[in-house]
Amino acid sequence: MAVAALMGVGTAVKGEEVPSLDLNFDGQLSSYRRTSTSPTAAKANGNELATNIISCTRSTTATFVNSSGVLATAAANVPRVEFDGNGNPLGLLVEEDRTNYLWLSDVGSTFSVPSTSPTTGPDGSTGNYVPLANSLSDRFQWAIPIGTFNVDDKVTASWHVKRLQGTPSSYAGELRIRALEGFSPVEPTTAYKIADLANGWERWAVDLTVTDDTATSGNPTENVQYLRLYIGYVQDDGNNGFNDDVAYYGFQLEKGEGATSYIPNTGASGSTTRDDDHITLATSLFGYNGSAMTSVVEATLPHAVNGSGTPRIFEISDGGSTIRPQLLYPSQSSSNLTAQWRDDNNGTYKTTNLVTGFTYPLSVTAAVRTDGTTGSYAVDGSVGGGVTIPATTSAVTRLSLGSTGTGAHIVAHIRRFRYWPRAVNDAQLSKLTNQ
Repeated sequence: MAVAALMGVGTAVKGEEVPSLDLNFDGQLSSYRRTSTSPTAAKANGNELATNIISCTRSTTATFVNSSGVLATAAANVPRVEFDGNGNPLGLLVEEDRTNYLWLSDVGSTFSVPSTSPTTGPDGSTGNYVPLANSLSDRFQWAIPIGTFNVDDKVTASWHVKRLQGTPSSYAGELRIRALEGFSPVEPTTAYKIADLANGWERWAVDLTVTDDTATSGNPTENVQYLRLYIGYVQDDGNNGFNDDVAYYGFQLEKGEGATSYIPNTGASGSTTRDDDHITLATSLFGYNGSAMTSVVEATLPHAVNGSGTPRIFEISDGGSTIRPQLLYPSQSSSNLTAQWRDDNNGTYKTTNLVTGFTYPLSVTAAVRTDGTTGSYAVDGSVGGGVTIPATTSAVTRLSLGSTGTGAHIVAHIRRFRYWPRAVNDAQLSKLTNQ
């Protein structure tokens, strides 16, 4: 059947639900048809892992939780498919660049730590130092130069912890964090667990705000050139005194809302930065149709990103900012999930909100459809849209996941991305986003 016959939005076509690109980021095989837009075309390259199909550019190493539930490190330019502590796939991990300002993060600080590890670390190693806290005075302290932050900066502290004995109190026990000199709140009780890992490890975090660059906590002799952060107070459980033995690992403080993947910073001072992920795929590698198309993405966004730009969940473009026949992004300014169809060759673009006023974390399955005249969408089974869109163009070269390929990065797990070189009908659009 000719491709032109497949473009009708309301026409059901045998095989229409077979995509020309299907990227599964859950360990299952993915597929793509190198050149043909026909739904019955052979898979030119057979089935492959999605990580073998996409291109990843990231100038640094980066950590992730692997299928065994332990911390692992991916080499530069290697994509990361992350799992939870039980080995369940979460999806392709894409992140903006972040910096860890806590040095010696693998052992906490220059405070005394055991000469041998008391337990297997969250990376599965028994050779690393793992700080042990078993009294009220066991804590880890950092003095961070004031120039690192600005007043009102949102920052996130995170750490890995393992309970070795005792029962945590209602005050979160060993998970308590105390922030002094220039952070708010001073002693937050709102630490929250963000991940379970193998071997009994957990990762916790707390949200902080820089409030003052000259605060002295009532001590006029205190050095006001630094912001001070303390982690590791052990709270009495009411039964055994201060002996809720706890192992710590992987301390992190980063600018921005929410914790991102652990960034080891093992120097004696300073900071370490993880580069952002650029995930792309050339449209020449699969059956791309410049006149009509449908894209479906399944993603989880745990929190907002830095800045006020337009972080992409996915984008189909000319590799620049001129032509974007399909773009899906969470609006930073309005908390809306937004779709855009754009072709500046015609001087026009159209934008519509798929979800309004959402809150993080956001887990969504969304589709964006183009038939050459109108643009529509579906979210979790609900179909909407029908807006008049700019004329489509064939001058498109790239699919990007999680960014533009050069900037505007998101923090997300992308579980699956599928592409059809035609505009599927409403019933199919609903079904594809409600599976």
